[in-house]
Amino acid sequence: MIILYTFIIAVFLSSALLPGLIRFASSRRLVDIPDNRKVHTGEIPRIGGVAIALGALLPLLFWMPFDRQVASILAGALIVHLFGIADDIHGLSYRYKFIGQVLAVAIVIFGGDVVVRNYPIIGNAIGSETFHVLFTMFALIGITNAINLSDGLDGLAGGASLMSFVTIAILAYMGGNLTFTLMAVAISGGIMGFLRYNTHPAQIFMGDGGSQLLGFLLGCLVIVLTQNINTALSPSIALLLLGLPVLDTLTVMARRIYERRAPFSPDMTHIHHKLLNIGLSHHGVVFVIYMVQSVMVVSAYVFRYYSDLFLLLLYGAMCLAILVFFKLAEMRGWKLSPTSRAPVEKGFVERKKLDYSPAMLIKLCVLFFLLSGVWLVRDNPLWVRVMFGGVAVLHLLSFRMVTRYRLHIIRLGYYLAGIYLLFVMDNRSGSASVENYLHGFVILLAVLTAIGIKITDKTRFSITTLDYLIILIMILVPSLPIQEIAGKQISMFALHLLGFFYALEYMFAARTRKNDFSPLPGLVIATAFMLG
Repeated sequence: MIILYTFIIAVFLSSALLPGLIRFASSRRLVDIPDNRKVHTGEIPRIGGVAIALGALLPLLFWMPFDRQVASILAGALIVHLFGIADDIHGLSYRYKFIGQVLAVAIVIFGGDVVVRNYPIIGNAIGSETFHVLFTMFALIGITNAINLSDGLDGLAGGASLMSFVTIAILAYMGGNLTFTLMAVAISGGIMGFLRYNTHPAQIFMGDGGSQLLGFLLGCLVIVLTQNINTALSPSIALLLLGLPVLDTLTVMARRIYERRAPFSPDMTHIHHKLLNIGLSHHGVVFVIYMVQSVMVVSAYVFRYYSDLFLLLLYGAMCLAILVFFKLAEMRGWKLSPTSRAPVEKGFVERKKLDYSPAMLIKLCVLFFLLSGVWLVRDNPLWVRVMFGGVAVLHLLSFRMVTRYRLHIIRLGYYLAGIYLLFVMDNRSGSASVENYLHGFVILLAVLTAIGIKITDKTRFSITTLDYLIILIMILVPSLPIQEIAGKQISMFALHLLGFFYALEYMFAARTRKNDFSPLPGLVIATAFMLG
């Protein structure tokens, strides 16, 4: 439960701090100004990394045991973060940023013994401590800058890093190390809360303070995971955990050096720029990179105990496939032509009615599900009866309320009834009929929601890259054999809840009239749950 509480608190704190940071940064002109290298068009605040750092730090202070290694990592992260914030505010020279990175890396190496001594293929055959220190310093500085350089689109660096931190948390837990599990979970929570305001179109950027912080911590945790927590893991797993940012940075810098330019000189040759040039939309680019990154981190989990040679060949094959794809796209001038949605003939059905049909079907399915579920929630505890009694009273009062407030009450009733009913059904053991009914219901909602999203006016409801990320994580996590972290019932409950929530969000967003929802069905459902 500590792991769950750490994640929830980090998400809440990060998301709660961001509105204030957005207003503060806008008033103090701490904004990112668009130029010919950037894809955004307006001035966007760029100190979102502060929310990630503070959101992750507070739960760690509550529960995480501190030792010399942990203290060194947090101290190094603080230095990198402060230098990054200074760069966001004052625009530091890369020399000063490099000094900050070297100082932070020196602290974790000499203060926390975060050092690479076990290498792919050759193992620990190298006996020179000086070589170990220099290699670790090079690796950590490289990873820090790799995440920083990959931060080119809304939600890109945060989402890709989140997948890596989640995988590290799983592997650290399986290795029996709660300390670094909590650290990875806390950072994941901070990122998740930040992505709420960073998905396209972003309201705030993480800035160098955020991207360098994530890169530094990601490098430290990967080293500790493979060198200390579970030495049975192949050191080559680090490449898969770090994923696309490493490939992107190496190829971009190699190209700059080949063209006799400074390795850190700005240009538009990153992977996300190439995908944009092919013709993908902002959402499409981020989605594709999320998918590739997810394949890499899942491969890191699945093949975690395979040989170094196998993992190196696997990562090399993935990188080669990506590079060949972009080379062919460049040589043949591949471009995706925008598709236009075919107009709907008025003689068949009016567009407004077609838009609303999936929402109407979802509403009917949800009402049937909630009313039929009353039979399964008999003998409710007192607190449940009191809660739904209060909901019933609110529904009675809402008949006399303004439509806007009435809709909030109806929404509350649907969510509470759905959450409670799904929880009861997912924990009803030994009933195959209930399980099949629940699976079928959620699949039906998912199909109707997908159809609705496809044909509905995007100004009323649209899927963001954060939604892609949440759905991807929720699909992958229950399929992993990690019953120690989340049992099957908890995992399936979360997956069912996700499908139900998206269906409700679409149902309420896609309504065509303000009075589409009456309080009467909600009143009946709340009363039934109160009396059940």
